[in-house]
Amino acid sequence: MNGNKVKVMAQGAMLASLFGVLGVINLYTGSIFDIVLAYVMVIGLVYYTYLYDYRAGLSVLAVTFVILFLVGELFFTFYVTFTLVMGIFYGYCLKHEKQKCFSKYGLMIISAIKNFLIFFLLGGLLGINVYQEGLEMYREIISLIPMLKNILTPEVSFALLWIFLFISESYIVRVYSNIIVSKLMKRK
Repeated sequence: MNGNKVKVMAQGAMLASLFGVLGVINLYTGSIFDIVLAYVMVIGLVYYTYLYDYRAGLSVLAVTFVILFLVGELFFTFYVTFTLVMGIFYGYCLKHEKQKCFSKYGLMIISAIKNFLIFFLLGGLLGINVYQEGLEMYREIISLIPMLKNILTPEVSFALLWIFLFISESYIVRVYSNIIVSKLMKRK
């Protein structure tokens, strides 16, 4: 085994263990920082995938899933795992200098699939009724702004929020990853 493979494996193991520590921190803080920690992990994995390629990123993803499954909450484990797929994809796009619209729309598609899987399919397994919670939010918004009742039905508002969610999520991953990767590459 040459020195470069050892370096890739050691840094990947360090990154996966850091993600495990963030999972434990999330568990002990009562899951207050779920989303923030997930995006911190994504940015780290984008940089790692940018440096070493998607195969190394996938191995870190697999090890991270096992670690988080053992020490973390089930919802956080699946949420982070699907979010890290976005990081691997974007790191691959940066490394191979893919077109900006390819990475932009690819991230949106991955985010839409991820949110559908997490909130609808896994929500049933984990006891989360996203539609019912969405209806409750809709009722609260309508009680504050009654004129929206004629404009938005619960289904339309739910669909608009879902579209806004995956567009903003892909934007956050792209912007913060670009900032961090460009800063770290200047140091190199």
